[in-house]
Amino acid sequence: MLATIFQELKRWTAVSVYSVNARFADTKLRVLWLPLSNSIFIALLIGLFSKTGQQGLHHFAVYITFGYVTWMFIADTINGGCNIMKSQLTLAAFHSMSITQLFVKNTIERGYVLLINYVFFGIIIFSYGTLFFPIQIILVGLYLLFLLFTGFLLSYCFSILVLYIPDMGRLIGNASRLLFFASPVFWVDHGGEGFRSVLVTYNPVAYYLHLGRQILGVEEASVRVYIILFLITTVLFLLYLILRRIFEKKVWNIQ
Repeated sequence: MLATIFQELKRWTAVSVYSVNARFADTKLRVLWLPLSNSIFIALLIGLFSKTGQQGLHHFAVYITFGYVTWMFIADTINGGCNIMKSQLTLAAFHSMSITQLFVKNTIERGYVLLINYVFFGIIIFSYGTLFFPIQIILVGLYLLFLLFTGFLLSYCFSILVLYIPDMGRLIGNASRLLFFASPVFWVDHGGEGFRSVLVTYNPVAYYLHLGRQILGVEEASVRVYIILFLITTVLFLLYLILRRIFEKKVWNIQ
């Protein structure tokens, strides 16, 4: 069984990597356009907000770079993932893919893009003198797998919701734009009881950003973050199992 799962993952990884690379086949820089297009906005955020925090410029640059790149994955999961069933069921049927395989393929595509961004900006940060210990690199790899697993669950649940209630797609898209400003992507919460602390406390995205930044050493470690992420992931997983059991065989007749 494990061999079968491995072969399936290998197959869909190859398909997903080819799909992402094909988008840039007519350019000279190929997939490097992915991090290069993000780097302009990241540089702008660093320039605008570096003076507002108590951190040094280099420390703050790592904070924002990691936060923005990870946010792009989360935003793509929310916005792109919620329309997978609505827009790609015909593709799945043509290639004899199950619903799960369809979501695995899309999740791996987003993960490949995230990996390219992590490696690109990691090299840049390293060139400016930041040292990464081997354990940090391993933990970032595990963190990436955790994000992919959560992204798979989230996109599946949202996609089911949008398939049955089409207006939810636009509502989720608008909410994700607000979520960007409500998440500590480019601003820092220094504690206390202000509005930022409220956002950090009740915004699930904040905990995913906290975890990655703690691994990189730009935030202090907190057991509370691990507990809350475990609870969030458990709820998503249970919701995925329920929705899959109820709706997976029905969605082919709804498109």
